[in-house]
Amino acid sequence: GVAPFEQKGRVGVSLDSKIEAELANYQLEEGENYYRVVDRTNLEKIIKEQKLQLSGLVDRKQASKIGKLSGAQALVVGNVSSAAVEDRRYREDRVKYVNCDKKGKNCTRREYTVSCIARTATVGAQVKLTDIERGDFITANNYNQSKTWRSCEDSSASMPSSAQGLEILADEIASTFVYRLVPHYVTFKVTLYKKSELKLEKELANKFESGVDFIKVGRMDRAEEIFADLMDATQGKSYAVIYNYAVIIESQGKYEDAKNLYEQADRLTLSPEKNINVALGRIRKIISNHNKAMEQISRQAKI
Repeated sequence: GVAPFEQKGRVGVSLDSKIEAELANYQLEEGENYYRVVDRTNLEKIIKEQKLQLSGLVDRKQASKIGKLSGAQALVVGNVSSAAVEDRRYREDRVKYVNCDKKGKNCTRREYTVSCIARTATVGAQVKLTDIERGDFITANNYNQSKTWRSCEDSSASMPSSAQGLEILADEIASTFVYRLVPHYVTFKVTLYKKSELKLEKELANKFESGVDFIKVGRMDRAEEIFADLMDATQGKSYAVIYNYAVIIESQGKYEDAKNLYEQADRLTLSPEKNINVALGRIRKIISNHNKAMEQISRQAKI
């Protein structure tokens, strides 16, 4: 659910409805909405019946109470602390060449100024997500968004109205906040070892190169077979072999197994290896985020 936001700025900004729309329309797979959003009218009715002020909803106890009454598992609450637009007029210098000859030379230089305007919109907001079952905040964020548009009398560039400028910033805040709540695909680059740090027999060295080639084209099935064989052939003593094998295992979502392999590769190095250091940092973060996500899913499944 998304509760109505308290508006503290001089101008109203529909940040709450934008967050609600993004959550309601988000699809991980085409044709299937990921979230079911509680009807706003019902939320407003409950808030009115409970005689609560919007400012009080940022308190997790109040938010949890409204969530339970509305049937929501989580409730987004917040306020727009500031919303303002300021116009600044200024002049810019221009140079124009006129009265040129037929060859476009021997022109007269003409200097002049034009009137311009800079429109700066700012929006400040606090947005929180409350876990209704536990009665605590899953996430709480403060946003201070600002953007400036410029236009001069000799330019065809369009400038949004004051209201449009504020809504653009509200859209950006809503997108940033909702992005934290929805599952999404993340891509990143992984550097492979092109050869082993150990001196391998020609046949094994060729096998190593072949395994890397299979990884590059996404043939993880063949790459896994090759590097599993290399793990046996090198008796687990090559950190390059173990690292590349760990990359394959990580791509399959076997995060704990991949972490153990990266740590095994790390123990074989005599000095810090950049690839391994980066991989360990990445896999630990992935495992931490994965565990948090599974905890959330587990709680939802019990409700």
